Amino acid sequence: MTVSDTRTDRGTDMLVVMDALLSAQARSQRESRGESLSVLERSAYRAIVEHYDRDEPLTPASLGVILGLRSGSVTALVDRLEQAGLVVRHRRSTDRRLRTLEPSPDAETRLPLDWFSRLVVDAVEELPVDEWEVFLGTLRSIMESIEQAEAEQRRAPRVSQSERRWEISGRQLDSLNESG
Repeated sequence: MTVSDTRTDRGTDMLVVMDALLSAQARSQRESRGESLSVLERSAYRAIVEHYDRDEPLTPASLGVILGLRSGSVTALVDRLEQAGLVVRHRRSTDRRLRTLEPSPDAETRLPLDWFSRLVVDAVEELPVDEWEVFLGTLRSIMESIEQAEAEQRRAPRVSQSERRWEISGRQLDSLNESG
C-alpha cells in the first residue's frame, strides 16, 4: 500500500482500510458466534472496561449516551452482560441511588478474544508509545466528529414525507410562475 499525497487520497485510503478492518471483524465474530457477544454487547463491555481502567466508572445512563440507546435498551443490555458474568453493578457510597458499571473480576476468563481482536491487540502493543498516542488520538478525533454529527442529526427538526412533498410542489409552482 502506498502513502497518499493529498488529504482526499488519505481520507479515501483510510476508508478503504477501515472497510477492510470492519469486514475482517465481522468475519471473526461470525466464526466465533457461539462463544461471542453481539457487536452491541461487545461495544458496551469495552466501554465499561475502558472507563473503569481510567477510574471513571460508567453509569447505565452514560453508557446509553455513548451507545446511543434509550434507558430500557440499556437496562436489557446490562442485564445480559451481568447474566453472562461480565459486568457487575455497584452502588456509590456517596449517592446510594447512583449505580456504576464495572467489569466482573473474572470477566477476562469469560470473554475470550476472537482472532481479529487478538491480532489488533498484538499489533498496537508493538507500536512505539509516540506512534500509539498519535494513532489513538486520530481515532478518538474521528469518533468525536461522528458523535457530534449524530448529536446534530438528533437535534435537527424532523421533516415528514408530506411536508417534503409540499415543499417540492411549492418550489415547482414557484418555478412555473417565474417562467410563465
